[in-house]
Amino acid sequence: YIITVDPNDDGTLDMVYYLKWEVLQEGDGGVDFITVGVANRFVEDIIGLTNNIDKIKYSSEDGATIRIDFKRTYHKGDIFEVKFSFRQERIFSINNNKVEYSFNPGWFNEIQVDKLVVIWKDTKALNTNADEIAYNHYKWETSLDYGETIDVNLVYDRDRFPNLNPKEDYSAQTDSPWVIVIFFAVIFILIVVVCAISLA
Repeated sequence: YIITVDPNDDGTLDMVYYLKWEVLQEGDGGVDFITVGVANRFVEDIIGLTNNIDKIKYSSEDGATIRIDFKRTYHKGDIFEVKFSFRQERIFSINNNKVEYSFNPGWFNEIQVDKLVVIWKDTKALNTNADEIAYNHYKWETSLDYGETIDVNLVYDRDRFPNLNPKEDYSAQTDSPWVIVIFFAVIFILIVVVCAISLA
């Protein structure tokens, strides 16, 4: 499982996810889709990069995730690969004129990961919790248990991102604001209906 991150000069992140997946249990009819955790709902330009992907989109059904539907169903013993890319927005914070990244990329609720590698294609951070610093990237490497996450932390000087917009800083939203508006509108209508019935 490899996540490659390329930071842009506006603070957004171009991310590429590659997974090699072995189906260990049959489950309910096999595996015909997976969901991969992301930082928040602000993911753009989601692109499937392997030809086994039928549909790929953002989903908030189980937190902030990207859902990938496959062209076929995979069964116990099958091994398949999947690769996709997207741009992650609203992911940085600004403190004391420093740009900070602190997030958990690519988590799963229902599977274990034997090996996760995160490659951050830049070495200009002031501080980082990376496991390794190479000549042109930072690297994290670990395994993940069910629902476990990896912490990716970096601190940069503000000048590293000349086109950064401070108003586009981190947001933990998983649902679209329209979902929230509709939810409260439905609640309001139900209250009005109940009140009308009780007065009748």
